Amino acid sequence: EITEEQFYRNFGKTGPTELPPEDVIHVYLGFLDLIQNPSKARQIRDAITLEENIIISLDARSKKFSDEQQRIYAAGRQLQIINEQFPERIDEIITHADVQRLRILLSEEAKTLIEWVINWQGNQGKSEAQLLVSWMLEVFDARFNPVTPKTLQEFYDTLPTDQKDRIDNEFPEHRIRKLKELYHEQIDH
Repeated sequence: EITEEQFYRNFGKTGPTELPPEDVIHVYLGFLDLIQNPSKARQIRDAITLEENIIISLDARSKKFSDEQQRIYAAGRQLQIINEQFPERIDEIITHADVQRLRILLSEEAKTLIEWVINWQGNQGKSEAQLLVSWMLEVFDARFNPVTPKTLQEFYDTLPTDQKDRIDNEFPEHRIRKLKELYHEQIDH
């Protein structure tokens, strides 16, 4: 029987730095395909509040990105909010056909990881689409919020206990992203 700790330890290895490079590229291209589809982009935008969309848009403009990078960044942030607040909506946005198109391109190792996560009884109902979006967001985050693991570890070590506890209590797939967000908040101010 797989323990919850084993599940999280293995799930934590599915991030962009652990996937073979060809999977990282395909996952990122899958993310770009998703947000460039007008119907999907509208579903993503409409799934969160107007206020959240405005804040994301202003944040993207403040980053000194090209117009295209701003659009990609805003879509990634929108998808992050959906994934964290309304994960069940991911399955409305990403169809079985979307999943299959991306899955065909992935390595056998990635496909095995997908099957393992989806079939694990304690996965709390995470769908294949939700898992792929988690990967997309990890790759997106690595692209738009790069921080070396060493720098992140050094930053984590300096955090007060209450902030460490908040980070440690996040789901494993959200921990690094939350730590990066906190890191960027503190260095941007």
